[in-house]
Amino acid sequence: MFISRQLKQFIAIAENISLTNAAEQLNLTPSALSHGIRELESKTGISLIKRSGQKVSLTTAGTHLYNDLLPYYLQMKNIEDKLSEIKGNRISVNVKINGLYCSLIRGKILKFCKERHNID
Repeated sequence: MFISRQLKQFIAIAENISLTNAAEQLNLTPSALSHGIRELESKTGISLIKRSGQKVSLTTAGTHLYNDLLPYYLQMKNIEDKLSEIKGNRISVNVKINGLYCSLIRGKILKFCKERHNID
């Protein structure tokens, strides 16, 4: 909601020091996670992580960014959690099937969501 996708990805990498583990935590592929971090690095113009296969470490700039942002990230996460509770604990489901479109699956997913009033 308030927290950008790329910021969530950066925090997950900083805390897991592994693309695979961070991607798992975020329900992404390591490739998608790596792409998101590259976008963040492109936006900032600063290299934030050192890549070595699936293992990563933070650069000096990445370490500073993580340490500076973490308190604010946790506050924003807390606000998001409270708003979710106020919203009535509705669940959002996002489904992506590697760029493929299948109307049969889409129809079944929409039917499933309509039958359950707490899913968007």
